[in-house]
Amino acid sequence: MVRLRFLPFIFFAVLLVLPSPLHAQGEPVEITGASRAEYDDRTGVWVLQGEEVLLRKGDLELRAPFVRYSQKERVAFASGGVVARSRDQEVRAPEVQVFLEEERAVAHGGAMVRYSREDGETTLTADWITAWWGEGRAVAEGNVVVTSTEATAPATPGEGVTVTTLHAQRVQVWDRGRRAVAEGSVTVHRGDTVLTGERLEVDQRKETIVVSGSPWVRVKDTEGRAGLIEARTREEVVFLRGGVRITRGSLEATAPEGEIRRKEGWARLSGGVTLIRTVEGKRDLLTAESMTVYLDEERVLAEGSPRAVVYLRP
Repeated sequence: MVRLRFLPFIFFAVLLVLPSPLHAQGEPVEITGASRAEYDDRTGVWVLQGEEVLLRKGDLELRAPFVRYSQKERVAFASGGVVARSRDQEVRAPEVQVFLEEERAVAHGGAMVRYSREDGETTLTADWITAWWGEGRAVAEGNVVVTSTEATAPATPGEGVTVTTLHAQRVQVWDRGRRAVAEGSVTVHRGDTVLTGERLEVDQRKETIVVSGSPWVRVKDTEGRAGLIEARTREEVVFLRGGVRITRGSLEATAPEGEIRRKEGWARLSGGVTLIRTVEGKRDLLTAESMTVYLDEERVLAEGSPRAVVYLRP
């Protein structure tokens, strides 16, 4: 076994003058910034330490106080507060393992991945994250939080930006945060709208969020439940399908289908609607083919053979 230790200036010279053990076939790997370096010729492993060791391959940069690089396996392990950057993706974690040939990074111990775009950015935090920087894809597991910001208009700082926050147990994103599937106790907050369910799909290009698995939605002070809920973010409209139940204050309405339009300020149910109004323990009943409940008013409009049973109150 041959084991070598180098001072910083000697190590730097080795990189420039004797590139082959670090430069394997294909794109080279360059490591700089170490104050201490150790190489084991038997295993082909470099161990490097310093204030900021930098490993670079193509457009990937890996920075950490400690880096162990296997020349044979083309795998790097970094610890001590790691930052890995490539293109428009950044990974931060206490420990990161990078598989250079697969363009894959595995971060754990409380990890973060950030994707930057022209119109905003998407950030994932989780106990464990695997990211493929060539594909712009990531899988986050354990206490996942996804925060997405979008510029909605050319405005002054602090204005014209929409923030969407998602909590789940597992999230997979594609296309650098443009699409996502979340599973396990999912909750999404977007302005005064909240969505929950067991599974959620987000497509920012289509501007849709689809929730299944006992989905629930709240828009202002109106709540809705259904078999499936679809939110269209730009229009600020929510569609509810299958066993729809909408509640607001003393009102509770059921129907096969419904929609909530935040901008217009109303919720509409259709397909045969039953509405119950409970006041002082007494329940007024209203049925009709369709109904509109106004979100900011104490008003309901029933259409299509309406029938009411109401109690007289003093």
